[in-house]
Amino acid sequence: MNSKSLLSLFIAFILTSCESRESKIQKAITRDLQTSPQQLFNAFHPVGTAKSVKVHSVQVGRNGADVTFTIYWRGPITSDGYTKVAAHYDAQVQRWTRTAILATNGITNGQANEAAFNIGFNIGRAMFED
Repeated sequence: MNSKSLLSLFIAFILTSCESRESKIQKAITRDLQTSPQQLFNAFHPVGTAKSVKVHSVQVGRNGADVTFTIYWRGPITSDGYTKVAAHYDAQVQRWTRTAILATNGITNGQANEAAFNIGFNIGRAMFED
């Protein structure tokens, strides 16, 4: 066997190992997200029941993974709810460190908190006006 074919074999082995590692990470992240849909839903919305999670993409990098997924849910007003999320998993701290809602047809926790604050503020202001 000449050195060129040994190099080709080594490169093929490295690429296969990297693909296997990425594939294992993608499967693990997908499994974890799909086993806790209600917990994911609760992180973004105040009321409702998660039905399922669909993982759209997992991009594995040196320090973690970027994931895009959609939570499908139903709530008291919306029966066909969805929330599409982009998230980053930091492998060094072993935590989800960034999340962003890309699209949703429901009320988010942030919107609910803001509405509650505004209602309380208006009630307080009305109590002192005369």
